Formats: sequence, C-alpha cells, structure tokens
Amino acid sequence: MMEPQQVTHVYVLGAKKLGLRFLDGFEGIVDFTGWDFDLGPMSQPLQDDQFFQKVSVPDGYPTIQWPNGFDVCPDVLREWCQGGKALV
Repeated sequence: MMEPQQVTHVYVLGAKKLGLRFLDGFEGIVDFTGWDFDLGPMSQPLQDDQFFQKVSVPDGYPTIQWPNGFDVCPDVLREWCQGGKALV
C-alpha cells in the first residue's frame, strides 16, 4: 500500500540541499548542510558533494537513496519538510 509520506521525486538544489515531492503532492526542502555524516560507514560517503548529488528515488522504493544503499525514512523526511527544519 502506498503511503502519502512516500517520496516520489528528489531534486538536488545545492551541494547538500534537496527538494522532495511526496505521493500526495506535498513538496518541501531538506538542507543537509552541517548534518553529521559520520553515523557509520554507509553515511560517510555523503560528505562528498558529488556523491551526495547522486541521490535518487529508485522505482518501487518509498524514499530517497544513494548508490551505496543509504536512505532516510520517508516519515522523517516528511516531518523535516513540514517543520521547515534544516538538519543543522
């Protein structure tokens, strides 16, 4: 079952800033500038701007994902977008 908080599109807006569109049409921005990417080996490559910008929403997947498999829960992304929160 598809949930409204499912991410359908991601747009790179800057070195560490992403625009997101959700299944119900809601759009928001998440700024990862200043975020602690040292959460483990999966998140560390995201420190590199070129790698960070390779984010996508794979077919049939409910959220954003990077080439190494790192992802962020769509519920969390929706909450950050609705709250106008940057991840600093």
